[in-house]
Order: sequence, then C-alpha cells, then structure tokens
Amino acid sequence: MVFEGTAGSCPLCGADDVGGREGCEVLFQEVVGREFSDPARFQVHMMTVDAYSLQHPEGYMKSLKSHAAHLTSMCWAQEFDAPPLVGKRVSAWLEGGPELVRAPVPPPGARGALTVADVHATGDAREHVEVVRR
Repeated sequence: MVFEGTAGSCPLCGADDVGGREGCEVLFQEVVGREFSDPARFQVHMMTVDAYSLQHPEGYMKSLKSHAAHLTSMCWAQEFDAPPLVGKRVSAWLEGGPELVRAPVPPPGARGALTVADVHATGDAREHVEVVRR
C-alpha cells in the first residue's frame, strides 16, 4: 500500500511499500482505530502500542522512562500473557522518583521482521490478535 505524495518503506521499522514514515503512521492509526472499535482486537492494544513504539523509538520513546515502560510492558505481555492493565501498573511504577536521562545510544538497526503493515493486512480479529502476539 503506497499513500499519495509519499513513497517507499518506513525508514524506522522497514515496513515495505507503506508510503514512508508518514504512511506507516497512517497504518498505525488505522490499526489502533480497529482495536478501539472491536473488543476482540482491543485485548492486544497495549502490545500493539508497545511494539510500534519499540520499532519507532525516535518518535515514541524520547525519555528513559518511556523506554522502560514499553520494554517492561512488552516483556511482561510476552512472558506472562498479561492483560492490558499491566501498562497502568508499569506507568505507576515509573512515575515519580529521580529524573532519568537517556544515554545518547543510537537505536538498533534491525527492528523485527513483523511490522504494523502485517497487522494492518490481517482479516478478522483472530488473525489480528495472532499477528500482534507474534
């Protein structure tokens, strides 16, 4: 899928033929919209947000606390098949305390084989949940 006025792959996650960074963001917003309109899809909403943020840290993980929140939430979800409420628990854990400064480390080159384009291309809620979990 290529969006008018943009071309190519997302330079951050590597999703092919999505219309560049802008097109990738459009796909993400559409996926999130589907999740909010369907309870069966919404069960993996936090995993969708965490995965997209981890693949697009330049825009979604500017602080060290944000990095910790998304990484911890994703790890918890993968290890324990946790409910979406874990995101609130992680946020509460990170609130307050000293201000943490993120070291100027470049983001990873490879950000995973699956992208928001794969989630966007799913058909029904069962397939959506399966792809997000992968």
